[in-house]
Amino acid sequence: MKNKTLSIKLTEKEHGKIMNHANAIGVTASSLVVGMIDELSGADDEKLPYDTTGYALLDVGKGRAKLAKAIDGKQKFKVSLEANVLGRYGSDDGVSIEFSLDITKFKIQKR
Repeated sequence: MKNKTLSIKLTEKEHGKIMNHANAIGVTASSLVVGMIDELSGADDEKLPYDTTGYALLDVGKGRAKLAKAIDGKQKFKVSLEANVLGRYGSDDGVSIEFSLDITKFKIQKR
């Protein structure tokens, strides 16, 4: 197989997100990007045969104390989001594999 070169133009913010994620999971940024391209190639708009375990974590910055207080007070919330998969976060435990996401749209509402 012939080696190919790929050039990607990123904003500083996009570059920072990729670098931070790569550092967090202990890989180089280039291997992370190559892995992302390999995993996503051919999967543009087609419905993929994946399903979730129904478990997720939400990392909240702005408003986190207010949200935590509301959650502690038993308030229920509905969360809607759109995100891009950045790469693997964990390994296969026999049930699932966790993936890191870059959230592009986010909405939280009281129930």
